Amino acid sequence: MKFFSNKKISCICLVNPDNPSGNLLTVKEVEELSLWASRQSIKILIDESFADFEDRDIRKTLITPELLAEHPNLYVIKSIGKSFGVPGCRLGVLASGDEEFIAFAKKKVAIWNINPFGEVFMEIMPRYRADYEKGCDSIAAERNRFFAELSKIGFLKVFPSQANYFLARVKPPFDATSLTNLLWDNYKILLKDCSNKKGFPDSSYVRITVRDRDDNDMFLRTLGSLA
Repeated sequence: MKFFSNKKISCICLVNPDNPSGNLLTVKEVEELSLWASRQSIKILIDESFADFEDRDIRKTLITPELLAEHPNLYVIKSIGKSFGVPGCRLGVLASGDEEFIAFAKKKVAIWNINPFGEVFMEIMPRYRADYEKGCDSIAAERNRFFAELSKIGFLKVFPSQANYFLARVKPPFDATSLTNLLWDNYKILLKDCSNKKGFPDSSYVRITVRDRDDNDMFLRTLGSLA
């Protein structure tokens, strides 16, 4: 979570699910936060770029006309590139019930703000919506299996996640940097060392990406050999 304020605006910025923890705020929790913030004249900016990886039974978006109209201090952004795996498209959305702000934003956006590749992608994307949902379900199922197996590794404390990655605390005999270096130098496995992120001062946290089952099992076997 980030908070910034200047003479014109005060705003709380959140990623939901969070990066790098994967922690998820429910719709109800976001609404409660929005009501509190409204009383303080604070705006809420939510980044939903990883929301499609949530378990299906709780997979919800804040981008609904009713919710945004009820909470005009709430602004939701979402990068399509992250969930669809097409970062080159440079596609994303911004939604809010604040009509004055939306009108202002439209004036500031470049006339040609979507490249040709992104435009074609948006045209064909609806045809594959069912396949996309199936793919998200598959990632969520593999994440839950992967979490159970990672939790058996003695030198890791893995935190539950609703994104396509985990935050894990590295315990002795390793720390985040030594484990990251060992995996890369000896196995060419790239692990995200969170030591340079704010809030992780003791060099003990890494982020682990959820890949397909074969890659995840190879990673588990490698970690098991280090135990």
